[in-house]
Amino acid sequence: MKTKSRSFRYGYNAGDLVSSALSGWLFMNLVYLIVTIASGEGLETLHSGVQTYMRKFLTVAVYAAVTVFFVIVFAEVIALSKNGRRVLSVFLLSEYVVFSVLTALDLPGSVSEIAFLAAVIVFLIPILLYVASAFRESDGEDPIVPADKPRAPFSFVLIFGGAVACVFGGMVAAIGVMRYLGYSAPNFDFGIFCQMYADMAKTGTPVTTVERDGLLSHFSVHTSPVLYLLLPFYYLFRTPITLAIGQAVILYSGVVPLLLIGRRRGLSNPLLVLLLIAYAAYPAIGTGCFYDFHENCFLLPLLLWTFWFSECRRPIPFYIFALLTLSVKEDAFVYLAIYAVFLFFGEKRWKTALPLMILSLGYFLLVSHLMKQNGEGVMSWRYSNLLPSGESGLLGVVVTVFTQPGYVLTQIFSSSARDAGKFKYIGALLLSLGGLPCVSRKPSRWILLTPLLLNLLTMYVYQPNINFQYSFGIIAFLFYAATLNLSDLSARARSFTVGSLVFSAAACVVAFSLLVAPMIPANADHMKAWKDRHDTITETLAKIPNDASVAATTFLVPHLSKHAELYETYYHTASGLIKTDCDYYVFDLRYGSDDRQESQINRLKSNGYREVFRDDDAILVLTRLPAASDPFTP
Repeated sequence: MKTKSRSFRYGYNAGDLVSSALSGWLFMNLVYLIVTIASGEGLETLHSGVQTYMRKFLTVAVYAAVTVFFVIVFAEVIALSKNGRRVLSVFLLSEYVVFSVLTALDLPGSVSEIAFLAAVIVFLIPILLYVASAFRESDGEDPIVPADKPRAPFSFVLIFGGAVACVFGGMVAAIGVMRYLGYSAPNFDFGIFCQMYADMAKTGTPVTTVERDGLLSHFSVHTSPVLYLLLPFYYLFRTPITLAIGQAVILYSGVVPLLLIGRRRGLSNPLLVLLLIAYAAYPAIGTGCFYDFHENCFLLPLLLWTFWFSECRRPIPFYIFALLTLSVKEDAFVYLAIYAVFLFFGEKRWKTALPLMILSLGYFLLVSHLMKQNGEGVMSWRYSNLLPSGESGLLGVVVTVFTQPGYVLTQIFSSSARDAGKFKYIGALLLSLGGLPCVSRKPSRWILLTPLLLNLLTMYVYQPNINFQYSFGIIAFLFYAATLNLSDLSARARSFTVGSLVFSAAACVVAFSLLVAPMIPANADHMKAWKDRHDTITETLAKIPNDASVAATTFLVPHLSKHAELYETYYHTASGLIKTDCDYYVFDLRYGSDDRQESQINRLKSNGYREVFRDDDAILVLTRLPAASDPFTP
């Protein structure tokens, strides 16, 4: 006789699965905290750094086993009890509160109490949202009313979006161009890409000598095949100016997929216009270009296009753009993995989420293996604060997060400079959008904010800073989350919606006006005041034969990028030894010459180099070539 299988009478969804797993994981961490306190060792030992005893296989296995056990138990509780979900939510909240209190009892002196409290609150919010959703009666919920359908012609919004992108993108491009023309763009990170593209236009390979003071492929440092997308344009216009303009075009092309996502989600034309203004004037996009060109610029539009094709349920272009996103950098897999988690738990689209997760992890494992064998490996050292001494690899970071969440909480808002840098960073990203990425009662929406942790968990000071390129991928998630949240707000919250978006657009315009726009007159004034010096430098550099090997100071490197053998003097003489393998040494004298540089110059002269041109306000050129073959000699 067949017996009927038991079903989940009261339902069991992806959110319950995550909550059950988190409950089991927190339970094990509570056990370790209590054991540590009972043993008299003190929590400061546990939270002052990454502990190797927490990384043993048995420890990780016990954590995993208890987590699975809790998932099974709560699945039964929720399936068989009407109040099962409420029990789980309250139990999870209680665990987290007790865990946070115990962790705070004996924080290391190096950890700011405010930073720790902020980290606790960040993770407390989605748990509270889950508790609220568990206790909310289904028949008492406010209906979600879709936003008004566009009334005015959509072509107006499209044209407007293109116009604002051209205006703000044009200003960002102008800054990049003026930095190059004004000899203000350094080798890192502009000169390396200038030489790389010059070589790609000749040979098709991304080879540089200036990046690591020797001949190597840029892909040994970062695997970025996506850079080839810009090569046809550089091939037609072989100048570093192409890179400065191209980066701005790439970044601000993101208005198109953002506009399409907003329209599909039912945002009215006025809301779309405000959203596009916020995107175009978003300060972190403009300031992220302050240190010139980076492959990260591709992340923003490619991720938005990936989200758009996912929304449309168009698998072929979806996976094409997912692959393009992966090709930006070896660590780009994290963004797609996070999106896969969101699709699985937030959208219940496991048929899309699982292949995307497998693709992302598979690509990363392949690329990291190739980089380890043929390059410098993945830059896991940026998360050295989450790795014990002598250990490397992102897997070690995952183990630390899994086994020492208390220590991880102490790192989120702490900085190596012990300042409020990470708070300012979060404020710049979220407040510019009026907090809209956070305005949702769906706990799963907070998954879209987890990319922020990529820049918060590191002590590498440049990542949690909007003046660098590390926020472009995060910005894509923030605008996507803001768009989804706007479309979900009920009719009674519509005035709040419009008000928040008006504030966001205005805040972005003001921030752009204060942080980005002033760079245009500043660079213009610099170019005008130093025109004679720059003309002298340009004329002097033009005399150096294209086939000559050159070592130059940082701001001169981009202008010498067509030389196949090019080095930056700072790194070429970093060991203290004077290398005599270059035909020319070129020094920028606009800002004077310090003792280190003067010592280099004197030692070069004593090793056979002679001075062929010097302008104390502009440039110095030394060469080892005989006078007969030197173009500087009359």
